[in-house]
Amino acid sequence: MTALASCAGTSTTGTDVAVVGDSVMAWNDGRLARRLAAETGMDVDDRSVSGAQVAPNAFLGLTGFAIGNQVPRGRVDWVVMNGGANDLILRCGCGQCDADVERLIDEDGRAGLLPRLWRDVHDATGARVVVVGYYDGSRQRTRFTGCRNDLAQLDARASRFAAATAWAVFVDGGDVVTADMLDPDQIHPSVAGSDAMARLVAQAVR
Repeated sequence: MTALASCAGTSTTGTDVAVVGDSVMAWNDGRLARRLAAETGMDVDDRSVSGAQVAPNAFLGLTGFAIGNQVPRGRVDWVVMNGGANDLILRCGCGQCDADVERLIDEDGRAGLLPRLWRDVHDATGARVVVVGYYDGSRQRTRFTGCRNDLAQLDARASRFAAATAWAVFVDGGDVVTADMLDPDQIHPSVAGSDAMARLVAQAVR
């Protein structure tokens, strides 16, 4: 499934902010979106889905598991999004992931599934896109530990894309979410972690 084909969300007449992505965004019952609304006074539509991927396999690609499918149709001022971690763990098992990182976004940050998705979102909605980078996570070992360097690569490349793109902004979750701001599963953000990311995004959209 291409990014273009997946960018086909539910119709809407207009939205200030749409939050899309995986469980990092959706955790704590959509806390990030609620806090973002409180911080900015904007109308924030949370469409994120735990387990979502940039390019899900056929079994997962029928609903919001494809991040592109979460994006509303119509005018959107801002789309806040992440993605890529689930693609890595399900394709390479957080082992040898160089090829899968490259598939998502190349070293220059210009090509790959993620830049294609970001451009498709902008073209379809007119939105400015806020790409939220992943944080380092737990000091303990989790199923994502082997992807730590790969996720850092995704974030660095996403930052290059945003620096070269007038309508894109990159914010790094690792700047605000520390190891003591995680859920007991040691992967997802605690309430404090979701709040910290919401404040970070609010600074970008104000």
